[in-house]
Amino acid sequence: AVPLFEEEYRLPLLPAELAAQLAAFSEHLFPLLILLGLASRFSALALFGMTLVIQLFVYPDAYPTHGVWAAVLLMLVAKGPGILAIDHLIARRYGDLG
Repeated sequence: AVPLFEEEYRLPLLPAELAAQLAAFSEHLFPLLILLGLASRFSALALFGMTLVIQLFVYPDAYPTHGVWAAVLLMLVAKGPGILAIDHLIARRYGDLG
């Protein structure tokens, strides 16, 4: 992954090693949290931010794909994960903290 960030992705302001580690961590953790329905809105927002960075700095011509991802992630942020999510169970048990 590091060579990709050094040669192809070339993000501004971040060293390639750090960017590769952050991307790998984010690409594994946040989808898993969304799948479990735990911290879903936060995870969707984090993935939305990652999608924006990819769109703006790495693949600016990939807006059809990133637009779909952004729409789905923003819908999850706005509506929440649904009744089968752990987030929903926590909110029911402890009351809506928001």
